[in-house]
Amino acid sequence: MVLIKRSFTQLKQLFLDMKVTWKETGIKGLYKRYGWKLFLGFFTYYLIRDSLIYLIIPWLIAKHLIN
Repeated sequence: MVLIKRSFTQLKQLFLDMKVTWKETGIKGLYKRYGWKLFLGFFTYYLIRDSLIYLIIPWLIAKHLIN
């Protein structure tokens, strides 16, 4: 439990640092500081989220309604 809380705290601090960097230097500053991994993370997050919302959940609903 402590490990999860510590990881969450580190992640929260990372997002706060990103927010400050965004306000000070914009998207170019974010890219310079965090690199391509940041954009890969955002892409992956939205890919998974949109797959769930637009593909998997409607498929499961249709599967249960048809049967």
